[in-house]
Amino acid sequence: MKFFILLIAAATLAGCKPHAKRTADQFKFLELWMSVTDITNRVGQPDRGYSGQYRLRYDLADGTEMVIAAHEVREYAPDTLRVYWYGESRNGDWLWLKQTTGDLSHYLQWTQGTPVTVYMFRGMTASGTLVSVSNDAIQVRDSGTNTASFHKDSVLWAERNTQ
Repeated sequence: MKFFILLIAAATLAGCKPHAKRTADQFKFLELWMSVTDITNRVGQPDRGYSGQYRLRYDLADGTEMVIAAHEVREYAPDTLRVYWYGESRNGDWLWLKQTTGDLSHYLQWTQGTPVTVYMFRGMTASGTLVSVSNDAIQVRDSGTNTASFHKDSVLWAERNTQ
């Protein structure tokens, strides 16, 4: 009988999820373009990822979740995984979100003629040479004479082509 009770207790406890101990305050150091290595060195490995994308997902003690999305930026090799957005959500509803979309200030120091790739929503990209960058748009010339302008709200990130 004791074995049966012990077996039921073990099965019940095995199904229990450990309670999250992290708080949102522990993530106040987060910045766009920060390396993923810096993040995991400070707060540890994420509680889970996200299939098909590089996202760090941390459960917080108040029942919310800190989500950090990163992408590979070759110019930062060897530490190439960089944050391009992060935020806090509760049951899939965003409480707040900080993202590179809509902010081109990171690229203002780049010079005309720099080889670049611009990454946009739905997996779209544009590669060529940089024509100009302003706070509102980035312009790229393809290998010919065509110049395309991309509004800040459509650009996820851009990177200098190092190859």
